[in-house]
Amino acid sequence: MIKFALTVVAIIVLLFNLYPRPAEKIIVDPQIALTKANIIYWEKITTNYPNYRDGYFKLAVLNWKLFNEDKTRFFLQQVAELDPNYPPLAGFPQP
Repeated sequence: MIKFALTVVAIIVLLFNLYPRPAEKIIVDPQIALTKANIIYWEKITTNYPNYRDGYFKLAVLNWKLFNEDKTRFFLQQVAELDPNYPPLAGFPQP
């Protein structure tokens, strides 16, 4: 009788381990996801139009929102090289 009970318990444990469990839900902040999608979009734009100053500025702002200081500096330098007198550049907080 004990052997039968142990067999039943073993089968139940096996079934629970084999039964597919729902994948763990990964909580993603929608604002962060949107910002990353915008970065990908603007990177494509600046690849196609390398002299598009506003595109680099947009990338600097988006990376600044995600606290990517190195990329923010890089894109701000790109803007400064293209147009050193660009008015929004003066008001942008330095990372």
